[in-house]
Parts: sequence; structure tokens; C-alpha cells
Amino acid sequence: MVGILIFQDLCIVPLMLLIPVLSGDGIDILDIGAKMGTAVLIIFIVLLSSRWIVPALLHQVVRTRSRELFLTTIILLCLGIALLTSRFGLSLALGAFLAGLIISESEYAHQALSDILPFKDSFMGLFFVSIGMLMNTEFVVYNGIRIAEVVALIFGLKIITGIVSALLIGNALRTSVMTGLGLAQIGEFSFVLAIAGKASGLISEEFYQIFLSSSVVTMILTPFMINAAPMISEWIAAQSFMKKIIGKTNVPARKGARGDGTTTSLLSVSV
Repeated sequence: MVGILIFQDLCIVPLMLLIPVLSGDGIDILDIGAKMGTAVLIIFIVLLSSRWIVPALLHQVVRTRSRELFLTTIILLCLGIALLTSRFGLSLALGAFLAGLIISESEYAHQALSDILPFKDSFMGLFFVSIGMLMNTEFVVYNGIRIAEVVALIFGLKIITGIVSALLIGNALRTSVMTGLGLAQIGEFSFVLAIAGKASGLISEEFYQIFLSSSVVTMILTPFMINAAPMISEWIAAQSFMKKIIGKTNVPARKGARGDGTTTSLLSVSV
């Protein structure tokens, strides 16, 4: 689940670069290639600095034995990297994500986490408050059925794709079902894409409100789904028809060490 979520976040780069093309702003493939190359270069430079520049900087700051200076440096690094990526056409959210990766590679990562942790709840609250302020409650009241249909469609697609992807790499059915349920919600970076799409005229205000309302509903329902995931996955894995369906996808493994021709299944279901 963590790997898929991180991959989803990284996909924001090519998707943001494709928005002008999809909106018909007259940008050709060469322009997209140039922007993509710039994005890759910026990300490479930022990540490269995590090996030498940032550790050396934090080491000098730590030598001052000033906790206030250390905290200020961490905040400036996060804001500076976010502004740098935004300056070159990437999103602030992606820059903040990269800043977190850079700091996590430092030997002072645990100290930075402990110092910044008190801000976590405040920033999370601010994020969800801002999302709530974007949503038109009157629109939700008059379009409840449409929003419920979109939420059901989102949950259905994401749960199925999550289960199938986990099964294809050899996970047990119970684990795959829990993965699908855990990934059912809309990711936070989707709001960045939606706002950019709306600004470029790619999506209408009505579509934007439906997407925003549906995304908020999926986030509200996700904790309940995760709490129920163990029970649901146990029940599904215990069904005989599911065992038969998954059993048909079994792939023979290599011959055993004895060389007697006996094969085993790589995708056997573990309940």
C-alpha cells in the first residue's frame, strides 16, 4: 500500500505537464518533452543534494547546539524546496514531498521528526479545513445521488484494481483484499490536479464540485473501511468460490531441488 501511494504521488509530475496538452493550449510534444526534462533535472538535483549538501548543512547547524536554529533550518528547507519546484512548473505539494524525502535521508531525521511532530496535527487540520472550504455544501445537498454514484464507482474501481495488482505479484487473497480496501480513497494530490484542470478550462465547475465532494466522502469513509478490512478480507478469503477463481490463476513454479519434476504454485491462496 505504501509503495502504491508513493507511486501515485510521483505520477503528479507527468500528469501536471500533460494538462496544457489536454486542454488544447497549443503546446506540442517538444514543449512537453522539454518540461519533462526540466522536471526530471530539478528532481535529480534536489535528491542529489540530499547526499551531500543537506547533511553538511544540518551538521553545521547541529554543532551550534541551538534547537531553535535547527527547527528553523528544517522549516526553511521544506519551504525552500517547495518554492523551488513551484518556480520550475511543478507543484508545491510535490516539493514538500521531496523535502521530506531529503530530510529522511539525513542522520538527523529522527530529531527533525520529533521537532516538527507538534506541527503535524495543526497542518493536517488546516489542510482538511481548506478542502472543506472549497466544497459547496448546497451543491452536495442537491446532487446527493450523483455524488453517491461517483463514490461507488471510485470505490469499485480502486478496490478491484488494488486487489488484482496485489494478487498478480503473489500476495495472498486476504492480503490483497485488505490492500484494495486500504487504497479505495482519493489521494490528496488529486486536489492539485483538479484545481490545475479547472484553472486551464479542462474541467467545468460542476465536474469539479462533483469530484471534490466525492473525494471528501471517500476520505470520510476510508477509516471505517480500514477498520472493517480484516473482517471483510477474512470472510472473502473463506469463500470456496473465491478459492476456485484464484486457484485457476496458479502458475507452476520451477522444479524443486530434487529434480523429480514436482511443481508447486507461485500464486497459491493463503487463508
